[in-house]
Amino acid sequence: MWLAVALLASACVSSPPAASTDTDTESGAEQSGDGDGDGDGDCTPELEALRADIFTPSCALASCHSSADAAAGLDLEASDLEAQLVGAPSGTCDGWVRVVPGAPDESLLYLKIAGPAPCGTLMPAPDGLPPEQTACVRSWIEQLEGTGCETCGGDACVDLQSDAEHCGECGNACPNGLPCEARACTCPVGQQLCDDACVDTQSDPQHCGGCSSSCAPNQVCSQSECANDCGQLSECNGACVNLDSNPDHCGECDNPCAQGSMCMAGSCGCGGEQVSFARDVEPLLVDECTGGGCHGFPATAADLDLRAGFAYDNLVSVPSSQCDDRLRVAPGQPGASYLIDKLAGVNLCFGTKMPKAGPGFSAEQIAMISAWVCQGALDN
Repeated sequence: MWLAVALLASACVSSPPAASTDTDTESGAEQSGDGDGDGDGDCTPELEALRADIFTPSCALASCHSSADAAAGLDLEASDLEAQLVGAPSGTCDGWVRVVPGAPDESLLYLKIAGPAPCGTLMPAPDGLPPEQTACVRSWIEQLEGTGCETCGGDACVDLQSDAEHCGECGNACPNGLPCEARACTCPVGQQLCDDACVDTQSDPQHCGGCSSSCAPNQVCSQSECANDCGQLSECNGACVNLDSNPDHCGECDNPCAQGSMCMAGSCGCGGEQVSFARDVEPLLVDECTGGGCHGFPATAADLDLRAGFAYDNLVSVPSSQCDDRLRVAPGQPGASYLIDKLAGVNLCFGTKMPKAGPGFSAEQIAMISAWVCQGALDN
């Protein structure tokens, strides 16, 4: 669909600064140029020298890779610059590494400044860096030793912080489409991951009060404690629940509400306060998704423009460009809206969780956007 394909960073220009490039794509490209690494005779192929002589004057500018903006999560003024570059996955492109030690032709940083750019445009726009500077950067990369990013045996870089198929470590897949946040599979609010399933430890008789804390066969679990009966609550398979408000047993046992809806007075619906697209949803999309050469002018990855005034028409009832049978936002159906899955990083047809750079959307923010969709995805 959308937020997934594309661009590593904003274009860095001398005057005036312009937003836009990208350093992410699906396939590699061969670089051009002499590649002899000799530079112009004044080259010092060390990172701090490159920062002072090349990166700071050319790329650490407003709306680019300064500490104030850090397009695509890359801050060229940071004290840990080497960690941000060497072996680090691209901020917005699946499968690319910013700098692969000893391999400039496989390093997205080099391809973006030397050309031909595998995606987006050269940096700084429009022509990249002068040959003597690109040769110096090439020399620095060639003399680096070490390994590239974590791939978990595949061809693409893997972010163990947020990849639901490799959460925290390679091969540790989150069950049942759960998202991965901060290297841990994350359950909905009020639930805990036990035996590869999210459970409510307040009512689950097999995990009453905590994982693997089971009640006796003739007991039920009520408010995290094993009991002989449910009192004023209703029993559903040994769990004591309130049928008026329990989203898994709404109105009757084993009657779950759809994703994004809630149980109110025994019926599933889209309760809570009315969510405004203009006030609540659109500002989040603008802040998190339109920078770094992603979904804002002039670069609109996957033909998805999320700028203010454009986002609604690009999302609601618009087919996903990554999933043939899904809509970006299906009014009234959060579970069928690919936008929600991309933000959570689950059930993806292509790419990874979005946005790639930064911490992404919190569970509360995703729940708020889901509520807006559930309420009909109104242009309000």
